[in-house]
Amino acid sequence: MAKAKPKMGRPSLYSDKTAETLCRRLSDGESLRTICEDEGMPYRKTVRHWAFKNPTFATQYARARAEGMYALAEDALHRAKTCRPEEAASTRVYVDTVKWFASKMAPAAFGDKAAIDINAKIEDSGEKPQTALQLAREIAFALSVAMRSAEATKSTPRGPDRTLAVAAPVTGTNISAIPRSSGIG
Repeated sequence: MAKAKPKMGRPSLYSDKTAETLCRRLSDGESLRTICEDEGMPYRKTVRHWAFKNPTFATQYARARAEGMYALAEDALHRAKTCRPEEAASTRVYVDTVKWFASKMAPAAFGDKAAIDINAKIEDSGEKPQTALQLAREIAFALSVAMRSAEATKSTPRGPDRTLAVAAPVTGTNISAIPRSSGIG
């Protein structure tokens, strides 16, 4: 009977101790790549597999990643504040890289564009639009309500008022000053 060879390589079975160490280091801002290069740590693919299969670990892992983004951002801010003139170029590269990485990994917190959640209640009168034009007017009206709601939630001024005249669908009255987003013509 052949002797069983001892297992070599990285651990692939989940352990609470390894998961805790991994999450602590992630929350300190270390990258998963750097952590997984250390002896005794699993491969990155194994960590992602753990997160997929284990809901408890998935929650811990997601929280650690989010905390790590804030740790990186704080480190970048500290480096920017304390850099010497001869370090300015390398510090700028580091800060720009952290900004880019954080905006991709946590766009809600670090992204360039603010997400606006718009909830519009559209009541059905039971009548179907008679023509494509009437349907287009109803859609335009719903969008104008949503745009007004979004404009009301913004805290910074937009600049010169830009308007678009649209006919209201059901009543037939004209709405003469519907704000347009700055990206339209």
